[in-house]
Amino acid sequence: MWKIGYVLFLLPILFTLVSCSNKDNSFTIDDVDIQAQIAEDGTIHVKELYSYTFNDSNQKVTRQMASNIENFQAYVASDRLENAEVKTANLEPLKVDKDHEEYHVNFVSDYQPKQIIYSYTIDGAVTKHNDMADFSYSFFDTTQTDLHNVTVNLYTPSNQLSDDTHFFFHSHKQPSQKKTDGRIHYQHDLVSQSESYPFRLLFPANELTSRPVDQATNIKNVLVSESSLQWRYQNIEENFNSKTWLVVISMILTLLAGFGLFYFRPNKKKGTTLKEALLSSMEKTDPLLVKYVDNDGKLAEEDVIAGVFSLHQRGLISISDVPSELNAGNTFRFTWRRSQAKLAESDQYLKNWLFTNQDEDGAYFLLESMATPNKRKSIKTFNQNFVKWRQLVEEQPPFKEVNSPYLPYHLFSFSLVLITLGLLTYFVFFDVWSRGIQYSVITFFTIFGSIVLFFKCHKVLMAILFAEIFLLSVFLSMTTATALFLVFIIIAGSLSFLIPSSKYKSGTNELQIAIKLAKKLLKTNHYPMGNTAREIQKQMQYAIILQEENKFAKNCSSIPPTLLKSGNYPLLNDPRHTASAFDASLLLTGPFIDRNGARGKFHGKDTSGGANAI
Repeated sequence: MWKIGYVLFLLPILFTLVSCSNKDNSFTIDDVDIQAQIAEDGTIHVKELYSYTFNDSNQKVTRQMASNIENFQAYVASDRLENAEVKTANLEPLKVDKDHEEYHVNFVSDYQPKQIIYSYTIDGAVTKHNDMADFSYSFFDTTQTDLHNVTVNLYTPSNQLSDDTHFFFHSHKQPSQKKTDGRIHYQHDLVSQSESYPFRLLFPANELTSRPVDQATNIKNVLVSESSLQWRYQNIEENFNSKTWLVVISMILTLLAGFGLFYFRPNKKKGTTLKEALLSSMEKTDPLLVKYVDNDGKLAEEDVIAGVFSLHQRGLISISDVPSELNAGNTFRFTWRRSQAKLAESDQYLKNWLFTNQDEDGAYFLLESMATPNKRKSIKTFNQNFVKWRQLVEEQPPFKEVNSPYLPYHLFSFSLVLITLGLLTYFVFFDVWSRGIQYSVITFFTIFGSIVLFFKCHKVLMAILFAEIFLLSVFLSMTTATALFLVFIIIAGSLSFLIPSSKYKSGTNELQIAIKLAKKLLKTNHYPMGNTAREIQKQMQYAIILQEENKFAKNCSSIPPTLLKSGNYPLLNDPRHTASAFDASLLLTGPFIDRNGARGKFHGKDTSGGANAI
């Protein structure tokens, strides 16, 4: 999971570096004048005057324009101009090569400053409603170079500004605007690559005399929401930073409580128990319980093998190496010993479920029957049997008492979810997003947060919640409070992950430490081998259920052959074959063992037809 977070953290940085590399340093743009006239049919006629200073013999300038641009032309100004209010009829257009939405303007450069006049039309940017016309646009969405000393003049079709003409900037930086001489005039000292300065112009619909109504609705009521939005744009930094103290206090309390809970956490290794004592303790523990603790109190389908080894270590079954029914090799047979001992309910269920074949030696099943393809319906049958067996196992005292919920974690996580969602709600509602988006975001996170609380702050759900809140918060308006909130989310998410959600009883805690040590030693081929074949075969079983059988099999190559002559140790006859046969990736990929199979006599091959698997 940390690798995914690391990649997500690096992506914005890489994107920023790539974006910065697109900047053209062969020239600077010293002045820009834009004249935009809205025609009576809603088409916008634009003329722009760009003043360039070239740093090399560049003979081409590339303009990336919006997709709704038409009739793009470029001219070199013959005289020094003050603005773009110039007629181009007597000017010779420059050669322009269009590549998708890029316009490559070609001319001869002699290192001298030049003024280029651009002329184009914008189609489909104006929407006519019953009462008002709506022109929402940005002249700088595709800017690839910083623009200096920018002037913009907007003219409505009537060239008059009535009381029903309204102009709004949708950006944090809002330049001063003037309504004069029938136009809207504003200026920017600098427009960088990262800024677009979108705006919205609303004017009376009756000025578009040559355009039909696009949407038969009245939108004058949007003035209220626009006024609210403008207030948030103008006061966003003040609104956000006014809650900096709350974020700081939340962060301090979270750190104090989180580090306190982590330092005094349960399940922490105490004392200096000897390595040999820990491993001996694990090898004396029931294999199924070892697997249950290793899985943090859960059992998966492949853990049926641990249940079978549990039966073997308790003397209820025998293991033998027999010819395979599927190939020329061997497989393992598990045979139920005849015994009058009363079985636990889970053991009886496992016997009835798996040991469906019968011969003179007793009820048995073959290991390879758990990897043989069969019908899809068998998967459902196996899963039903497994779930029932797992329930019976978990009802037994040793498994029921393995762990219990760690109440301080749940109180801590519950508080974190409420505090984080509260801060997120404040920042979202005071940001400049539309009300629809704000309500959608808060509704989603409220529902998701409720699900997390309903499932008692499960760690996976907590991780997803904090990751999604962090990713969303990156798109909030960046202020001091926002940056602190991002740090708070990282701290809260990390602490909720580090603090355990459950606590083990004393003996189980020691067993968990022993399991971690055993897995480490098995992986590094440093696990101490037993002195007898019986002990080594038992160790092989633990290596199998801890999924380190291949490592242990290599160590078994040093076992003297004389050691195996003292008895029957099928798992050690060919350790590499044993490791391969019990490979969890090959077993239980959808197995099924028929509980109603026919009974027959086994003579090397199963003639009963009762063991089927997927």
